[in-house]
Amino acid sequence: MNRRRADFRALRRDGVWFRGLSVPIDPEAEASARESESRLREHIAGLPEKLRSALLLSAVQGLDARTVGMILNVPEATVRSRLHLARRQLLKTLLP
Repeated sequence: MNRRRADFRALRRDGVWFRGLSVPIDPEAEASARESESRLREHIAGLPEKLRSALLLSAVQGLDARTVGMILNVPEATVRSRLHLARRQLLKTLLP
């Protein structure tokens, strides 16, 4: 069951889920989305390790703050703080 959930998340994350639909995809919109995704990945990679690991475990893996805290061996409140700081830094760098 965990494997199926992980596969579904991967499909959603990679955009494969939407490509199976019969809606025509605008090449310009798709190129813009890929560029934005690339920029986001670069900025995430530039985050400090503590912030990046909390963000990836939470956003990509879909884990809650409590579980992330157990994995990183930090309190849940620390995870929430790191998530807030990571999101704030990403917004600063991505928005003009």
